[in-house]
Amino acid sequence: MNYNLRVDVIEALPQKTLAGYCAIVSPEGVKDLYDKLWRAFLARVDKNEALAERPFYGVCYNLQANGLFEYWLAVEIAPGDLIPRDMIPFHLTGGTYGSTVEAHGISLAYVYHSLMEKWTAPSDYALDWKMPFFEVHVPGRFRWQVVKICLPLQFSVMNYKEYLSVCLGA
Repeated sequence: MNYNLRVDVIEALPQKTLAGYCAIVSPEGVKDLYDKLWRAFLARVDKNEALAERPFYGVCYNLQANGLFEYWLAVEIAPGDLIPRDMIPFHLTGGTYGSTVEAHGISLAYVYHSLMEKWTAPSDYALDWKMPFFEVHVPGRFRWQVVKICLPLQFSVMNYKEYLSVCLGA
């Protein structure tokens, strides 16, 4: 696959309040994440008309050297909204993010990899591993048709390949 990804650097993305569910995921568990967890999440959200038309978020947080990370399936909550009892509210940290829009049919894993390795390496930015990575699934005719991927950025200190070598002890 060879896609040209246009990346826009977003300065000072505001904090957002989300509510959803958290799963601890390994790289091997990513397929189950999309096959099972997203379907279960969407079935719950679809029962709440007020939430069903809002953007959905997939938030990767607390990335660890062993590959495990928290993955939040969430929906944006507006002030005054009643949060469903089984959803946990949390704040998506604001900050500087690089974002790109991905069309239906392109692998999210490929887009994340391309952004991390191919875009950040030659740019003036490095990934901010202390901040959440996330994708926004925009409501539309096909729920999965448009996805906005956002990577937390800081001015270049260590690029993706250097980070991997530190984590893997290479």
